[in-house]
Amino acid sequence: MRAHWGTSSSAFRGPDDAEAFYGDLIGGVSGPFENWPETAPVALPDGFRMGVWLDVGGGLARHGADHASRLRALGITDACIMVNGVSKKTFAYTSVSKTQIRAFAGQIAMSNIQLTLTTWLRPKRAFIDALVADLPAFAAEVGARAIEFDVEEPWTRGEPAGFRTHDEAAGYLFDSLRANPHVDRLEIATTCQVDQIGTPRMQRLLTESNVIVPQAYSTKSGNSSHRVGGEYGPRGLQGRAADRVANRASTSGATTIMGLAAYSRSGWPGQSARDIMRMELEATVALRGPHPIEGARYWSWKHIAGNNGRGGSPANSYAGKFLEDVATP
Repeated sequence: MRAHWGTSSSAFRGPDDAEAFYGDLIGGVSGPFENWPETAPVALPDGFRMGVWLDVGGGLARHGADHASRLRALGITDACIMVNGVSKKTFAYTSVSKTQIRAFAGQIAMSNIQLTLTTWLRPKRAFIDALVADLPAFAAEVGARAIEFDVEEPWTRGEPAGFRTHDEAAGYLFDSLRANPHVDRLEIATTCQVDQIGTPRMQRLLTESNVIVPQAYSTKSGNSSHRVGGEYGPRGLQGRAADRVANRASTSGATTIMGLAAYSRSGWPGQSARDIMRMELEATVALRGPHPIEGARYWSWKHIAGNNGRGGSPANSYAGKFLEDVATP
């Protein structure tokens, strides 16, 4: 702080002096009042897990250092790599290779970021056998926290092969995982659409998982159910997701991570995209009282940091800045 503040010669002579004085008080920051640092838009509880799904494919290899740096800057604790695509009918690392994942694991090794390896899931015996034979061992090799199943249309609309029912396929999957020596060190997570929670094709998967990630991505519509607070709208969808997990898919000791959207957040009357992101994260934190919610996870990294990790295409202009402000000490 400047030595003369507080002396008889320090009387303010106009707005420039006032600005300089307050700049000193907050650590030497200068410039217009509106550019001064503010408190974080949402206060996160200690230990709150902030995650993203990394859906940048080969960009993880070409720009790995930039992605790692940006993840650290935003306070991300869970980086969930999408290892394959929704259209792939056999299990393989078709989005990001094992070599690329190993390299990225090295780039985040000295940070608080932990990996999750996320795969689409199909009710096919051959797919499940290949997954169980490979993914847990590789996750352990790279020091991942978890493996995760993205359970959407390939499972919910796909017909079983090698099983009579989806419930039988899910039971086989988890029996196989329990017999795998690498699984004891891993979280087993399942992410799915909110409306699928509790349906017969999802029930066994969710009751067997120890992490559940409901995809509470609110959507816009002229229908009142999509308004702020509506069952498909900001705040409302997060509350409904937490209730559905509790009522239809809860397991002893299961953790919930709330899936939130980092795209298409504009369009609600009178609300900016930042407003929507803030109220959805606020709702998630507030729900921790009655629900075992331990964090939030955003779809997706490319909308936050771009394919290059520096805000390039297809990143939007608000998601990264919002999360940067949340990470502000």
